[in-house]
Amino acid sequence: MLVVPNEDDLLANLYDVQDQTIEKTFTFDSNIFKEAVPSYQNGAFVIATKTEDEQLELHQIDANGTMKNILSQEIILDSYLKTNSYQNRGRLIISAENKADTYYIQVQNGKATAINLADDKRLSARPTSISLIYGNNGNLLPYWLVNLKDDSTVQLSGLLNNQNTYSIAQGNSDVAIQKPFLADTGLSKNQLLEVDTSYPKEIYHINPTDFRAGQKLITPKPLYQSLIIPLNSKESLLIGSSTEDETQGGITAYLFNELNSGLTDVSALFEKANYEDLADRNALFYKDENTKELYYDGAGKTTGMFNLETGKAQIIAAADVSAWDQKMTGKLGSFLGFLKEYPALAINWIVWLFIPLMLILLGVSGTIIRKSANKRNKKDSVVLPATIVSANETGVYINNQPRVRFLLSFIYEGKKKEVEVHRVVSVLTQIPIGQQVMIRYNPKKNKAMFVDEADVATETAAQEERISNAKLTAVRSYGAANRGTAVELEFQANSKVYHVPAVEPDGFRFEIGKTAELMEIGGISRILAYNTAYNDTDSVALDGTVTAVKPLSATISGRKLTLLDLTIQADGTSFPTQSSQFVPNTMTLQIGMALPIKFTLEDFSLRKRLSQAKEGSAVISSVNYLGYTRSERPVARVELDINGRRYISVGTIEPTASPRSGDSVWVQYDETRGDAIIVRYS
Repeated sequence: MLVVPNEDDLLANLYDVQDQTIEKTFTFDSNIFKEAVPSYQNGAFVIATKTEDEQLELHQIDANGTMKNILSQEIILDSYLKTNSYQNRGRLIISAENKADTYYIQVQNGKATAINLADDKRLSARPTSISLIYGNNGNLLPYWLVNLKDDSTVQLSGLLNNQNTYSIAQGNSDVAIQKPFLADTGLSKNQLLEVDTSYPKEIYHINPTDFRAGQKLITPKPLYQSLIIPLNSKESLLIGSSTEDETQGGITAYLFNELNSGLTDVSALFEKANYEDLADRNALFYKDENTKELYYDGAGKTTGMFNLETGKAQIIAAADVSAWDQKMTGKLGSFLGFLKEYPALAINWIVWLFIPLMLILLGVSGTIIRKSANKRNKKDSVVLPATIVSANETGVYINNQPRVRFLLSFIYEGKKKEVEVHRVVSVLTQIPIGQQVMIRYNPKKNKAMFVDEADVATETAAQEERISNAKLTAVRSYGAANRGTAVELEFQANSKVYHVPAVEPDGFRFEIGKTAELMEIGGISRILAYNTAYNDTDSVALDGTVTAVKPLSATISGRKLTLLDLTIQADGTSFPTQSSQFVPNTMTLQIGMALPIKFTLEDFSLRKRLSQAKEGSAVISSVNYLGYTRSERPVARVELDINGRRYISVGTIEPTASPRSGDSVWVQYDETRGDAIIVRYS
């Protein structure tokens, strides 16, 4: 099964691996993000999607190519699908909120159960919000923290019981919460495990009486920096490093039987994986309690199957699978032979090989455009917006495609200029006169070249470097930046030093010793996430149209701090936002140009929903920073007063605004839920 985005929808192709042909093609209606959450249950593929009108759909496709929708109700999910779903013990769990309803949905053994919490008379009031709590890293049950309209809070068990309902608890301790949950689901109380949060993070038994750590779990080989993945009602997967520092050792893994404490070494399944891949929340693991196959998808990089009966692992990299075309030709002859030898496993392998490919295709990331034909041209050129004045064929054809002469108009140093650019284009390409494009202009030579998505992708693949666990070693102040402070952050990782300009608002400080995930492209470093985890698939880059440009006084390492007002348009909605950027001095920003702006998917879903709600002025009551950032923007919880009523905004803060109690801000807000988003600062 191969699932890929296709313009306005998603396509799922079911292949016959014997003759390498497509047996059936299925089409799923999808929104702009092509959201898809995969699961694999009882030999069938389950995929959750969202339609263009935000309706949740659950599709099941079995090995015979029969598809059915297993969700009979119409349920609207206002927020992003992926951030409201998880998998635990062979089940796919989803929460869905809209204005009046809050749904708890579980798919187990290919059967979907949807419960509207607003109809539950056991709750003292209807739910206003629901969020997932994993607690410690262990095989205790995850649970939902639910806020009710009467300002009370309850916890709901993260798995439904055999009667397809959940248990309810109230309390602040694991004892008060987990005891009724475990009793209700019938899971083993005697073999509960947890990861000790202190270094080097080993696994301990949990005392079921007080839920405190007891004896350390004894394994044939040591497990450090451990992970516990519950697979089904009887088994969990234990993964860890062979050394206390996970960057120095290999992967050790055991299948743990919670009933008899048996341990089976399955380390061979992860020979080609690294620790970060396995710790990634996008990594997927599956094993039915009555089968001998353990499946694994390593966050879009490697995938595999371990046969517990033979003790052999079959591993394949996503890079190898990507060579398959629609007829499944390519470099995987030996693997196809494996499928032919074991046809019963064919549907299993196809599903789990293409889950990582789907995640890769759905992952979206954005960067500021930096492109040149060569290093010398890049040094002497600037990126500018330009307008197509005319386009005419030159009469030259290359590979049966016409070479076109474009006349482009643009503004450079306050003067209007025109330049010709030649390019080979497809005969099918529509070239609308007046369309705005991005170019790299060399004033010394009076020459230009297009900067487009293909160029950006090529350069990004060649120059992009991700740096994990970069430790902050120095913070240098560069003076005021509006109401914040401009700083240069110095990070160290792998014996290299990285410098990142940023702004600290009042009440937030970058702390020496904390770590961050960085991105370096073309020698320019930026923060992806500071003091928190980062996942590409949890973010999206959208085009923002610049409506105002305000240069600020701070300049660090040849990058000038600039405050931008932008209008974001996506998925049929638009909303304003403000964003400060340290822009290279060689790049000119102008009103009307388009820039990629990155949002977390949850943030975008919130902004999209609130763009349809009310907006107006609000007064800030309090600002509490949460100690981490998304990119260089700190995340904070802000309490707002709107006409005497309290509203809560949780999200990234524009650091140059440095919001304080008493400030007036312009917000979009939801009177029903009591949440808001700041769209403009005072």
